[in-house]
Amino acid sequence: SPSITMEGSGRDLAWNLLRDALGGLGTAGLFDASWSVKGPTASPVVSFALKGRETPFSRSLPLRNIQLEGRFEKNELSVSKGSGSLFGGTASIEGKARFGSATSLSFKGAFRGLSAGQIAAAAGADAETADGVVAGEFSLSGKPSSPLLSLTASAPSLGVASLPLTAVRAKAEGTLSSLKITDFSARLQESSVDLSGVIGLSKGEKTNLKIAANKLDLHSLAAAFFPGVRLGGTLSAQLNVSGKTGGAYTSTLSGTSPFLSVYGVLLEKAKVSLTRDGEDAFDVALEGMLGESALALEGRAVVSPSGATFSLKNTKKIDLAKTASALSAHAAGIFTGDADFSLTGKLGAVPTFEGSISAQSLGLYKTEARSVSVPFRWSDGMFVISGGKGVYHEGTALFDGKVDPVTMRWEGTLAVKEMDLASASERILEGQGKISGKADLTMRGSGTGG
Repeated sequence: SPSITMEGSGRDLAWNLLRDALGGLGTAGLFDASWSVKGPTASPVVSFALKGRETPFSRSLPLRNIQLEGRFEKNELSVSKGSGSLFGGTASIEGKARFGSATSLSFKGAFRGLSAGQIAAAAGADAETADGVVAGEFSLSGKPSSPLLSLTASAPSLGVASLPLTAVRAKAEGTLSSLKITDFSARLQESSVDLSGVIGLSKGEKTNLKIAANKLDLHSLAAAFFPGVRLGGTLSAQLNVSGKTGGAYTSTLSGTSPFLSVYGVLLEKAKVSLTRDGEDAFDVALEGMLGESALALEGRAVVSPSGATFSLKNTKKIDLAKTASALSAHAAGIFTGDADFSLTGKLGAVPTFEGSISAQSLGLYKTEARSVSVPFRWSDGMFVISGGKGVYHEGTALFDGKVDPVTMRWEGTLAVKEMDLASASERILEGQGKISGKADLTMRGSGTGG
């Protein structure tokens, strides 16, 4: 029978020349080729070697410097040796593609040294959200127009949203457009981490991920992310990330802590949530028990390398009697009433904040003030009140003071204009007498709580 023997080569060929042979996989760039054709004219064997330069298959698979060696015989393409650069690392592949009435792919390969940051960028996220290198194996099978992708990956250490994960192992299945996490294990500090969900790889594909960890040590986390911020306790947390590739992502961190210490203030049964709102900004919600006082706060935090600026306000009225006694046993029985609270500041090596406490009715020992406003600030380790005001027994009250929270040493001044003496003395005298008239009161005091 007739036979053929032919050899050839080409330079700067366009990859789209092979679009049909590749089953419709999108490619770009140029390649060089050499080939030989030998055998019967009706069914010759084609051997080839291809060498590409910038040849990305897709956004999610940006291969570079592809080199392929193989042969084509009887509607079957065999790749005996394939390699390329991928996400700053290398990848290798081998396998077969069958053509005809039942076109199909069957390839397997491996990769190593892949940059987690570059992988994140290809998925539409910021490259800074991940760091570390990844290795693993993969397989491609099924129809060339939408092949099924299966992979396993591992990394000795991996940073995800600045969380230092170790001993990372993952398995995923899907397509070149979307992958589902089927198995995952990692460690964060001494805690195990679980990951589940779907990762969108092509533009417009949805990403929904859930990351969960138990009993994280808050002191160590604070030291790593916010040096100087005094946090303590353990946290069981869950991070949800959602969005579409090429668009904005939203993330929410929620957690619970049996005991949460913030600058020495101890909250029990604490619940916290952070919802990302912008590049480094978060909406914050915090609930917990301060002694017998139930606290519920919400606000906003903006994170920077030097610390975190924040603003908080209460969403439930604060019971002053329960809160004061929880902060200091010396304050038990001194205050009564419900209050509103607001606070802004910065957590860092030197924390600074200011805010206000307001109450329509504030009981102090056996007397009562109305329309009370207490502006305060934290200055040089002291809790300082400046410009406090209220209505004290029909008189206008102004007060200033400061407290050392460590020693409970305090000092302050109080001035009341046009105070009604009958109202002021009624509880104190308990019906044993009466004082009437108007008076101005000026007081200076100092001492130690209790």
